[in-house]
Amino acid sequence: LQKAETAELRKAAKLYKEKIQQEKHAAREAAKEVREKERAKKVAQRAAQKSTRNAEKALQLSQKGKRKASQLSLQSRKR
Repeated sequence: LQKAETAELRKAAKLYKEKIQQEKHAAREAAKEVREKERAKKVAQRAAQKSTRNAEKALQLSQKGKRKASQLSLQSRKR
């Protein structure tokens, strides 16, 4: 009789342990998904910032090309 009770207790403990392990595993997986989403969001944000920076730089470079070369002043020509 006592052997049967201990066997049942062992079974119950084993099932409980497995249930706890599954819950921990599910929690870890959920946390991992959240981290991956955050990481992807940051990467996308950085890429967007980089593209806007590059566009601004390209615009600045094109404006620099339009500038005329500085000319000598009239006084230096007279001398």
